[in-house]
Parts: sequence; C-alpha cells; structure tokens
Amino acid sequence: MRNSNINNLKKRKNLGNNHLLQILNEKNFFEKIGKLEDIKITLLDLDFFDKVNQFKWQEEEKQLFIREMLALSPGERKIILEDMLGELNLNQLIK
Repeated sequence: MRNSNINNLKKRKNLGNNHLLQILNEKNFFEKIGKLEDIKITLLDLDFFDKVNQFKWQEEEKQLFIREMLALSPGERKIILEDMLGELNLNQLIK
C-alpha cells in the first residue's frame, strides 16, 4: 500500500468502524453475501500500518512485507511486528 493510500486511510479513521457497520446494515446484505462463494476478508488495523511505517524500507519492500503478513493470523502479525520493533529500537539505542 502506498503512503498516500495509508494517509487516506488515516484521514478516514473516524469512518472505519462506521463504514463497516454501514456495509453490514446494507439492505439484503446477508442474502447477497450468502450467494457468494469463498469469501475471505482480512482487515488490518491502522496501527499495523503505523508500525510498518516505522521501518525505513523502500515502497516495494513495504508492500511485499504487508502481502506476506496477510497470510498470518492477527496474533501472529502482532508478535512478529512487536519483535521487529523491539529489535529496531534496540539497534537505535546501540548507535
């Protein structure tokens, strides 16, 4: 995801939960979704992108990392990011 997209998401942060509720409350939502096959939805918290943006990576590296993180559970993503951020902070203290 590009930084501009991430910034747009941050601007819409207040709409986040409300937007999801609007989708769920849409007329005939459950009828429509019941007709679809193989529904797979992954939601990422804005906090996730804030943490990823702490790393000084090229945009392509960031996108690749995010794609790989999508394959993990939210708990696994949290553990990995916390470990990585701990190492990043430790390295900054050593310098």
